[in-house]
Amino acid sequence: MKRRSFFVFIIICLLIQQRHAKGQPSNLSFDHLTMADGLSDDRIQCILQDQRGFIWIGTGNGLNRYDGHEVKKYFANPFDSLSLQLNEVVQLIEDSAGYIWVFQNGAIHRFDPKTERFEPMDSLMLNGAFIWRKDLSEAMGIE
Repeated sequence: MKRRSFFVFIIICLLIQQRHAKGQPSNLSFDHLTMADGLSDDRIQCILQDQRGFIWIGTGNGLNRYDGHEVKKYFANPFDSLSLQLNEVVQLIEDSAGYIWVFQNGAIHRFDPKTERFEPMDSLMLNGAFIWRKDLSEAMGIE
């Protein structure tokens, strides 16, 4: 009796799984982006979709923002203190205020989407305590 109940249970699970799989939308599409489409580099390190729907792509050579039609590229500029310090982007995070946090090997920036500028972060104030860039990078698993 136990074997039969187990067998019936397995059949029901398989039927439910099959029905659920058929209920998924079939009109999904995916576009590939490459350097030919405007990406700064094909070595993608991280991807983020922000609250406004932009796709942010961190690469080994620059940060890219894709709006569904065009790619806008952001690079380090040694003559601009409000640009990226490095070109390699290893992690992207968006906070509740809509700022994009850009983590690089040895640098952290906060991107303001209103001004389209990068603010370098040497330290952060969290819950009344300063967290230094090195500590935050280590906590995020980024060196």
